[in-house]
Amino acid sequence: MKRLLFTSLLTLALGRVALGGPGPIYKNTGSLIAPSQQPIPQVDDLVFWNTSGSLFEIALPFGNFTTPVLYGFSDVLNYTNQGTMICNNGFNFNSAPSSNGVAHAAASFLNSNQGIVSVGSLISTNSTIVSSIVLSSFPELLISVTNMTNAGVLDVGPQGLINLTGVNLNLQRGTIHAEGFDDSLIINTFGGVGVASLFNIGNVGIFDEYWGIGLQTNVAGNFKTGQSPVSAVTFAAGVQGFPAFVAPPFPLAFANTNMVNQSNFTYQVVFVNTNIGLSTDVRFEPASDFATPIIQWLAVTTNAITGLISTNTLYLSDTFGSLTNFQLITNETTLTGVFLKSPFNYTFEAIYGGTLPNYTNLPSGDTPYLTNNIFGPASSPETNQYTAFGVTLAPVSVEPDPTLSYSQITNLPGRIALNASNYLDLSYSKVTGANYLTLSSTNHFAGSPFAQIDPPFMDINLGTTNGQLNITNLVPPYLPRFDGTIEVYSARWTNITKAGITNAYHVLIVDSEFAPISPVYVENFLVRSTNAAVSDQLNVLNSILVNAQSLTVTSNGPSAPTPFGQLNLLAQNILWSSSLPVLQTLTNSGIITVPDAAYFLGVRQPPYYANTFDEPYQAFVNHGSIATSGNTIWSSYFENTGFGPLVYLGTNNVLVTNIPGIFSTFGSISLQANNAVLANSEFAASSGDVMIAAGSLSVSNHALLASGALTLFVTNGLNFTTNGSGAVWTNFWFAGNGFNLPIKPVTGDLLGTSVMEFCPGSYAQTANTWAGLDFGASATGFTNNAAVGQLILDGADTTSSFFFTGTGAANAMYVDQIQLLDGATNITNPSIGYTAFAVDTNMMIYFADAVAGTLDISERLDGGAGGRLRWVPGYAGLFSGTNVTLGGKTYPLINRALVTSKDIDSNGTGTNNYYQLQNGSYPIFTSANVNFTMARTNHLGTNSMVITWQSLSYSTNFLRYKTNLSSTNWLTLTNFVQGPANGKITVFDPVQGNSKKFYKVEIDPQQPY
Repeated sequence: MKRLLFTSLLTLALGRVALGGPGPIYKNTGSLIAPSQQPIPQVDDLVFWNTSGSLFEIALPFGNFTTPVLYGFSDVLNYTNQGTMICNNGFNFNSAPSSNGVAHAAASFLNSNQGIVSVGSLISTNSTIVSSIVLSSFPELLISVTNMTNAGVLDVGPQGLINLTGVNLNLQRGTIHAEGFDDSLIINTFGGVGVASLFNIGNVGIFDEYWGIGLQTNVAGNFKTGQSPVSAVTFAAGVQGFPAFVAPPFPLAFANTNMVNQSNFTYQVVFVNTNIGLSTDVRFEPASDFATPIIQWLAVTTNAITGLISTNTLYLSDTFGSLTNFQLITNETTLTGVFLKSPFNYTFEAIYGGTLPNYTNLPSGDTPYLTNNIFGPASSPETNQYTAFGVTLAPVSVEPDPTLSYSQITNLPGRIALNASNYLDLSYSKVTGANYLTLSSTNHFAGSPFAQIDPPFMDINLGTTNGQLNITNLVPPYLPRFDGTIEVYSARWTNITKAGITNAYHVLIVDSEFAPISPVYVENFLVRSTNAAVSDQLNVLNSILVNAQSLTVTSNGPSAPTPFGQLNLLAQNILWSSSLPVLQTLTNSGIITVPDAAYFLGVRQPPYYANTFDEPYQAFVNHGSIATSGNTIWSSYFENTGFGPLVYLGTNNVLVTNIPGIFSTFGSISLQANNAVLANSEFAASSGDVMIAAGSLSVSNHALLASGALTLFVTNGLNFTTNGSGAVWTNFWFAGNGFNLPIKPVTGDLLGTSVMEFCPGSYAQTANTWAGLDFGASATGFTNNAAVGQLILDGADTTSSFFFTGTGAANAMYVDQIQLLDGATNITNPSIGYTAFAVDTNMMIYFADAVAGTLDISERLDGGAGGRLRWVPGYAGLFSGTNVTLGGKTYPLINRALVTSKDIDSNGTGTNNYYQLQNGSYPIFTSANVNFTMARTNHLGTNSMVITWQSLSYSTNFLRYKTNLSSTNWLTLTNFVQGPANGKITVFDPVQGNSKKFYKVEIDPQQPY
């Protein structure tokens, strides 16, 4: 339960003064155990060789905590170990001059696949406790060489240090291990410094946060809900105060009652919650009149590295009822002299240590239990004794000393440092057990395929010379270790009733807020390569520098430890652009999170560029999830295309989902690109605008969700189809403060898109600016005019207003269907109409269909907003169109509101459309009704074509022709408006000789108004 500072350690090498210079070779071929069986050897030779099967075991005096005595060698240039080497304090493998000079790196170090180097270890090679040496508190294994190969085992005992420094480190298939956490050993304290606590057991590291004992005056009924009073405590930094009361969320009550005799009763209740991935149980171990409640937390997890199943347990027992003690006990002392304490009555254990063979043999408490059955109303306030204790569960054996600001995880015991100036290979290697690991290979990192590496904290500084750096099997996604907090409160008191009955009470309240697994954190992440790929889950705490032109966050195969890579930047001061200074291409198929606003663009500056300037990325491709607090994206090519949510079954059968999209928790999403493709994904700005500026924009099955304004700047093609199919692409968009199109694209529409606008009411008004062209109440306006499929206006109350204005003198928005919801359905008198609309004088809204809730209002809305809302029944689209089948014949798509109107007679039969449908006849004037004919005739002595057709009353008729069938240019021969009745039209067109003409007729029915 101790946090402490681990200072820089000095080493003292053992050696002898050479008289004739170093010898050629020191060779150990047997069992050397010193000093118990023979003197400690002094090696002063150019070569050290511990042969296969040989033992080289040294025991040294402690020295002190800051200057331990290490076993050193003199003048050795080449080390080879094929056997076992053991030392209590540690080894220093370098080349130290035996006389004058400075110690420097040796030439080589080889630890074969049978070689073992173990320092300060609690476990020997045959898994028995080493009894021939005295263990050190801070053992060290230091290796400084030019070339190192480790295929065997390098092991350091609890709270130790392994530091490998060289030019080339080949660690393929070797093991580098720091003991003390995952070795299921109880770590003892040394000399009052407090390396680790008796509570650091198995996979549980427990550290004091606060503690306290005292008296309180309460009413017993206060405990009915499982909440403690506010209690005076002392914090680990030595500060006294009053923490928030212990209040577990949704606790269960476990009760144990005992009738000691006819006049004495004991009552015990345990309130405890549970967490996802943990099973929680409470049992009562018989002790005296009171029992001892014991809480068990159990988690079954899968080790992400090894794939093995881990079962971790933690037990908390409370003897506050069964024992009369009332005191604090000292666990550790910080380096500044602050005592870390705990109330006597609490005990944490990784393995049940009670009086019965198994925890399951203990009697269970009654649950669920109604505490009203125990805590009746008291006649007067009662005084109770209490103890309070707060601890942190962490995946480390030590934590920084809270009384020293410069005590950091990076300088604590139990760490491994691998530093290669030229070459590092971790293929198939195992680097395990450390609290902290630093990896440095700034020239060429050969990779870590199939490696097993499991530190909870890391520093990474890697580079490559081949242009490709892969971060895979380097950082585990999690460790199967408990992580979180536990707060406990215990109270006891006694009252005597008027009838002389003595009731003794013991209440234990536990708020457990911990997870069965702990994340892995990267303190600093620095990589250099032309191309970098991240397949691991990187949780970066302090800084990141990716010096790469291309970054890929990958989607991994089914056998990978993680289904996709993650780059989670956790510090507010990490700036994306300056942290990736030369990035040109970003591809994300995993997860990227940034706590602050992110600028995804090239911010170029020295020393990477001669001048300071901004430029777009060449490509930004997102198939995964990107979450920021607002972001700006500038890329020549942009793509946000998902393949649906990536769901996998994580630890403890918890579903983990990677939802494709770009999300902003606070702030806007702004995209600028030459060509942007959005499909099967989403943009979501929960507290900001969404703005997209693009030369060409394709959006298919893609959500745009903005709590603020939604704005599109598209200059060329909008929702174009490269194959020319003209398919209608469907989308759903939401705008909380207006939907804007400041410029009209050259081509394209949004006829498959639903746009919902929300107005908060209380006389608020949302503003919409639109650049569509005004073609009148004609179907022409729905083609290449940014026409919208569905416009849903939702008002919070009847004062909600939606304002529409144009960008020029005369603009229009064409909408397939308008839908009004809630307050937007408010209507006053016919002259004012629907109050939700406020349309500027330079703007028209044309719609093919309109509904309010489920009621069709197309005809009623027509002419609203002072004549600036117009119905276009001649258009039928995805939302406004319907098919009619009569007599086995299905007619082409037709405007739904028109064909079902009870007020309009579209074919002039005298019966309105709805009733004609009811009678089984089709009510719309079709091409078959036109009866279009042509014939040659001599009209008034002139060779002519006589053209006839049937027309509708008040319809506008166009007779057009062309002289070349392949021409697309139709010329108008005549146009006119039909009179008040249906009738046959005849037109004579003089022709010259054998000249050819091709004719067509267009009939536009009278526009309803």
